[in-house]
Amino acid sequence: MRRGKASVRTMAATAIGVLVLAGCQHGADDGPRVAPPLSGLDLQGNPQDIAELAGEVVVVNAWASWCGPCRDEMPVLEAAQDAHGDDGLHVLGINTRDRTDAAQDLVAETGVSFPSVVDTEGTLAVEWGISGMPQTFVVDRDGTIAAHRFGAVDQDWIDSVIVPLVHGTSVSEEEEP
Repeated sequence: MRRGKASVRTMAATAIGVLVLAGCQHGADDGPRVAPPLSGLDLQGNPQDIAELAGEVVVVNAWASWCGPCRDEMPVLEAAQDAHGDDGLHVLGINTRDRTDAAQDLVAETGVSFPSVVDTEGTLAVEWGISGMPQTFVVDRDGTIAAHRFGAVDQDWIDSVIVPLVHGTSVSEEEEP
């Protein structure tokens, strides 16, 4: 009887593993991917929900205070929102696996005003498929992930990927690590 229970457990664990791996795959031929939900409290304790930004272009940026490249790109993202916010561009951060006080200190130091949802346990990072930081996703006005960047963004990337989306030109860019 004991061997039968072990076999059932092994089969169940294998089945779960296969399902998890199948769910994590996203290839270039899968087509556009709808942005996952993103909601929670931001660093100031205010509720944020990407659903409230439907019809806008949303830059979702995963970052942490201990990530050097994250620190470097924050002013670039802030400048993009300042320059194109009136045209429908919003930046929404995901502060992942970080201490809230350290994240708040970095926001104060860099002077960024865009909200960042607190993701202490990394749950949102998993839902978004974040495998390292920084990572940036651009959600178009239809709620589809139109671009994805591993690593820090720079002004050239903002100009070539985000600005065309804000002004109605479609782009599709998925970078692999």
